[in-house]
Order: sequence, then structure tokens, then C-alpha cells
Amino acid sequence: MTQGGSVVTLKTFTNTLEDFDEKLSLSARRRWWERFLNVTVQGGWTDQMKVYELKTKMSPAVRNWYGQLSKHVRSEWSRLSKEFKREYCKSRVSESEKYYTMKQFKDETALAFLYRLNLAAERADMRFRKSERRREQHIRRFIKNLTDVTLKTTLQSQRFRKVSDLEYDLKQQEEVNPSGIHSGRGARPRDFRADNVARNGPRMNRTNRAYVAQDDEAQGSDIQVTFEDDESADLAALVWGGSPETQ
Repeated sequence: MTQGGSVVTLKTFTNTLEDFDEKLSLSARRRWWERFLNVTVQGGWTDQMKVYELKTKMSPAVRNWYGQLSKHVRSEWSRLSKEFKREYCKSRVSESEKYYTMKQFKDETALAFLYRLNLAAERADMRFRKSERRREQHIRRFIKNLTDVTLKTTLQSQRFRKVSDLEYDLKQQEEVNPSGIHSGRGARPRDFRADNVARNGPRMNRTNRAYVAQDDEAQGSDIQVTFEDDESADLAALVWGGSPETQ
């Protein structure tokens, strides 16, 4: 390709990308950086071209930051890109602080929030999958920060021996309620008391189902039975040979 053609190609790529704004959120700045890198790959730029084009996309404040760097950092792409990413694409908050302050987003489903909290825990090295105490703390933290009061109450009445059990339960909730948003007047919290059927009276045409979830973290060490309807409490008594509440 001719030199003139190279200039045209370069400008075509760079014109599709807006100038960098250091006032944007961290996630937006990271997206801008990823897009810039993608443009450099598609355009087959040399390191010298990358340095030049990044400079043309800088705001006045970022140019001041760039100008105070040492000469070899300003001129070498590997060093400049590393410093730029450290300055504008790295969080100032520690991974532990992110985990302990994480809240559910307004439009985020409970399952999506659990995945995000799990990832934050992994990055903060919480080791919640190996330690029973930390796993219980992790699950309690998740439930505490749910925005849905009805779902929070429902989950608080249960005990989850593994995070995967909680994940399974949330997937069932989403199958029943795909929006992930509870009205607050929906299903009541599960009642595991054996006298629940007698107290509330029999109900017809309801299918009582039970499933067994075996702990895959400690094979054979624990079997948990969860009854999906509070009308199944009499079945719980037959399975355990006593009141399910004591199990």
C-alpha cells in the first residue's frame, strides 16, 4: 500500500473513535481503551503510529499528564501504554474493598448479582469455596444485599451447604419469574414445619415434589432434601423419621 493510502486508512480508523475523556467512569474508560487497541490491530499500526494517535486523542488534562512523563516513556509504546492503563484504566479501590462494598444493581437479577459477587470474592482471594465458615459468610452477604425483600426473606429461611445450591435455587426462581423482580405479594417464604399442613388445611391439585442435592465438595458426607411446597412437610417427616425442622 502506498504511503498516501496508509494515511487514509489510518484516519478512517481513528475517526471512528471519540477523544478520550478522563472524567468518564472507570468502565467507560476501559471500554475506550479496548476500542483504541482494537483499532490499532485492525489498522496494523506501528508502535510509532500508536503513540502519535493516542496523543491526538488526549484531552488537555491527559496531555498535561503525558507531558510530565519521561522522554523514553512518551516515545516508547510499550511503556506509554502501560502507564496510560495504570493511570486511567485501573481501579484505586482494592479487590477486598470492592467485595465488601458490593451492592446489587437496580436492574440486576439476583443470579447475575451472585455471579458478580462470586467473581469479586475470587479476585479478593476470599476462598469461600474451601472454607465452610467463609462460604456461609459469603452467602449471608449475598442475601443481605439483595434488593428484593420477598426473595431475601425466602432465602433467609433456607440453609445452603454450597454456593451451587444457592445458584440452583435462584435458577428455579428465574424459571418461575423470568423478570427476576418480585412484586412483594407473591410466593410466601417456604415453611418447613411439620404441622404446617394441618394448620393451613389440605390443598388439592398440588403436586408435591422433593429433590435430593448431594454435596459434590465432600462426596457422600451430606445429603440435603429440599421440599418445594410447604404442603410437603408431612413428606419430610416420613423421609427423616421426625420433624424436618430438626434436621
